[in-house]
Amino acid sequence: MTAEAAQFERITIFLIPKARDDLQRLQERTNLSRTDLANRAITLYEFVDAQLRAGNEMITRHSQTGKTKLVKLIDAPAGQAVRAGPALAGRGQAARHRRPGRLGRLRRQLHLRDGAPGLQPVSGLAAQR
Repeated sequence: MTAEAAQFERITIFLIPKARDDLQRLQERTNLSRTDLANRAITLYEFVDAQLRAGNEMITRHSQTGKTKLVKLIDAPAGQAVRAGPALAGRGQAARHRRPGRLGRLRRQLHLRDGAPGLQPVSGLAAQR
């Protein structure tokens, strides 16, 4: 692996339908790539989360009417889905380690620790209007 390649990390995520639709609208409106949008979203979420944890409030204000709204991030419920391992997409280093039974393992990873089905939508900014 080159020094430049070591600077980056590849992730694979499953988008809920609302996030998928929001991503599509953002791409059309901004002409940014999915990668750019994901990087910006993570950086923005980290900033907002750090501000709120420091005791600050996040407020939006309409420039013409002056109407304000308080921005809140809702913590994810206890028992979030277990962290999945690297995606075995059939290319790159992960593909070299492909083993039988991958689908069964993926199904197990997508269940919560207590055995309830995983991949439940997380409430947050998307739920605010």
